[in-house]
Amino acid sequence: MIFQIEGICKVLDHVDLLAILATGTGKTGFLSMYMLVVLAIKKDPSLCPTANFPDNPCLLAICPTKYLEHQMVRADHSLCFQVVMSQYSN
Repeated sequence: MIFQIEGICKVLDHVDLLAILATGTGKTGFLSMYMLVVLAIKKDPSLCPTANFPDNPCLLAICPTKYLEHQMVRADHSLCFQVVMSQYSN
């Protein structure tokens, strides 16, 4: 979706981003796409010379439900991302 690309461009331009989106509109896709872009830039810094990422970039996503957590883990595993899930329950 176009808003995902626009959001990633803003973040790469050092603009803080807050996105409030309805269920099913691509929040997980945005996070996964962002990490793919970060990894591509780490591999070839000429893609975005102004970007500066740590050697081992990571992303922290806090999910409000177990369902969303498992959905995100499935999406990230399909992209070969290393995923750690919390075991917290109340």
